Amino acid sequence: MNSEPTFNLEFELESGARFEARWRPHATARPRPVLLAHGAGAGHAHPLLAALELALATQRFDVLSFHYAYMTRMLREGRRRPPDPMERLEAVHDRALEELSKLRPGRRALLIGKSMGGRVGSHIAAKGASAAGLVLVGYPLHPAKVPQKQRSEHFRALVQPALFLSGTRDALCELPLLRRALASYGGPATLVEIEGADHDFAQRSVSCDAAAAALARHISAWVDTTWPE
Repeated sequence: MNSEPTFNLEFELESGARFEARWRPHATARPRPVLLAHGAGAGHAHPLLAALELALATQRFDVLSFHYAYMTRMLREGRRRPPDPMERLEAVHDRALEELSKLRPGRRALLIGKSMGGRVGSHIAAKGASAAGLVLVGYPLHPAKVPQKQRSEHFRALVQPALFLSGTRDALCELPLLRRALASYGGPATLVEIEGADHDFAQRSVSCDAAAAALARHISAWVDTTWPE
C-alpha cells in the first residue's frame, strides 16, 4: 500500500477562513490524484470516509482529503455547526484543488465527494474548475422525503466524465429520479447502484471497511475504463 508518510496541512483563504487537509501520497501513484471531500454532518473521521480514503490508497491513488472551513472550526471548538453557504464551500473546494495541483503539478484531479462534498465538487466543475472527472458517492439529489426539490439544475453544464455511486435505499436520492436527471448530464455519466445500501452505504452483513473497499474497486475500474493507461 502507501509507504510514504502523510502530512497535516492548513490553509487560509483571503477571507481569513482556515481549513485543514491531509495529504496521502502513494509511491507508485496513478496519473490522476484524488481530492476527497466529506459530507455535511461529519468530516473525514466518519467511518465510511476514513475507510474509503485508505481503500483509495490501496488502489494506488494519491489522496488529498480536506475539511471545509465550518467543519475545521467545528472539530476544533467541539460544537456542532451547520454547513457554510454554497459560495464559501466552493471557495474552500477550489482552494483545495489548487493546493493539490501544486502537490502534483500537471496532473488533473478526480473530485471525489461524499454527499454534500460531491455536490460542491460538481458545482465548481460546472463553473470551470480544472478536474479530470467526478465521483459522486451518495449524491444528495433531494432532501429526505422532498423528492420534488432536486439538486440537478447544473448537470447540463458538466462535461467531465462522472461516476455516480448510489445505494438502492438512499433516502436522499430516489434512483428513478437520478436516472432521469442524468439524461441531462452534459458529459458521459455512469451510475452504479449498490444493492441494499443506504445514504451512508450501510448494508446488512457488510462491514464499513468492506463497503468502502467495494466503492474503491468501482472507482478504480471506472478510471481504468475511462482513461486506459
